[in-house]
Amino acid sequence: MVHSWSDYTPSREAMIGLIENLKEQGYSLHLCSNAANTFYDYKHKIKALELFDSITISADINISKPQPGIYEHVLMENNLGPLDCIFVDDSMANVQAASKLGMHGFHYTGSPDILRKYLTNLKLL
Repeated sequence: MVHSWSDYTPSREAMIGLIENLKEQGYSLHLCSNAANTFYDYKHKIKALELFDSITISADINISKPQPGIYEHVLMENNLGPLDCIFVDDSMANVQAASKLGMHGFHYTGSPDILRKYLTNLKLL
């Protein structure tokens, strides 16, 4: 999965631009991934990862999405309240699990423009 993810990421310039915009606005950004330990073999190839304040890999904590514990781990490790977070994921099950904990959830279907519009409507951009 990580190998295909690292190959896939460079083509996502619009999404990287959106992440950069959020970072420039002063938002903290946290990545939570159901990645294997092999993630670390490819991490250095994915420049966009430098934009994140923290990265939580399920293999490191032995909890994966959509289990509530992984979201609770990210919140606790980064001193975040769920109401202050927007969780974006391409899996509806993961979004629903985060929403049950009080986070705002957005089901990402591959369009950075739709996500940008959502964030703009929330007055975050």
